[in-house]
Amino acid sequence: MTASRLLSTITGVSVQPNKAVVGSNAFAHESGIHQDGLLKNAMTYEIMLPEDVGISKSTLVLGKHSGRHAVMDKLTSLGFDLQGDELDRFFRLFKALADSKKEVFDEDIMVLVGESLHRDDAERRYRVENVQISTGMFSPPMAMVTIKDRANGNHEVFEVAHGNGGVDAGVLAVKKITGTTASIESFKLTAITGGSDAVAEVHVTVVDQFEGREIRAYGSSANIDVSIAGIHSFVDALNKLEYIKIAGGYRREINGNGQI
Repeated sequence: MTASRLLSTITGVSVQPNKAVVGSNAFAHESGIHQDGLLKNAMTYEIMLPEDVGISKSTLVLGKHSGRHAVMDKLTSLGFDLQGDELDRFFRLFKALADSKKEVFDEDIMVLVGESLHRDDAERRYRVENVQISTGMFSPPMAMVTIKDRANGNHEVFEVAHGNGGVDAGVLAVKKITGTTASIESFKLTAITGGSDAVAEVHVTVVDQFEGREIRAYGSSANIDVSIAGIHSFVDALNKLEYIKIAGGYRREINGNGQI
């Protein structure tokens, strides 16, 4: 593998992912029947060891074709031991997510574990009740945000904040309400429809500290107003961070540590 990468660097020709032996997908398995067979006996689909060509191990790519066996193996490798109703709930959530995206990553698994351990599926911790944005050429953008917090007796909390634009002001108001130290690492905006009244779809990546390590969560929302979509996506990510913390606490209970 090292020789292949060196040759690729020298010639400037990239190695195709599906190239035999040295391609990035050579020891990656996504099909459910392939993953199941590999877990039972690696020689079923691999005639050589990945270590023989400089790859640490085979990779199981979790997606919509992955079966229960592969998903259980990933849970075990991450330190989780879900059983009964919690496992069934997790698998339903996994299938729903896998149907909507090509690959399910470890961070996604952490969020799903937290959701499956969460007994009340009807409502996440934070819910945006109202957003009002005020901005102008000669006045600083201001956001007035109201959020309901399940962990605080479903009380509605109102805050006002100024920022560099409607989204920034709204995020600062949410931070005041929730007390979170999380910050937006990436912000992606896509217009779903055309015209001046196009629906804006916002995807954010949020990073926070938990038990001495960084954790990330992804949030998304769509709205005609970009600022409202951005605020909702930030709150969506905060709710997923809460699920990751629930999952970390569960793993600490069963393994004696809570590291993500």
